[in-house]
Amino acid sequence: KKLWNRDMTKCERRISPAFGRLVVFSTHDFSYHGHADPLDCPPHRSRRSIAIYYYSPEERPAEQIDPEHKPEHSTIYKT
Repeated sequence: KKLWNRDMTKCERRISPAFGRLVVFSTHDFSYHGHADPLDCPPHRSRRSIAIYYYSPEERPAEQIDPEHKPEHSTIYKT
């Protein structure tokens, strides 16, 4: 897993996929994360992942909101 800076020009943190590892981070319009390269597993293996989200009733700070995206978007995907 890679965590990218706001303009997606630099990988700020790399986290290796170790068995039993838990990665927790705040998600917002600029918390870009994912795999830069396609997953390469042997045919008999697969990636297994669980994503759990906690929603807060508090409003997000303005610096976490991208004004170019409409509020009805729940996930923003960039390549």
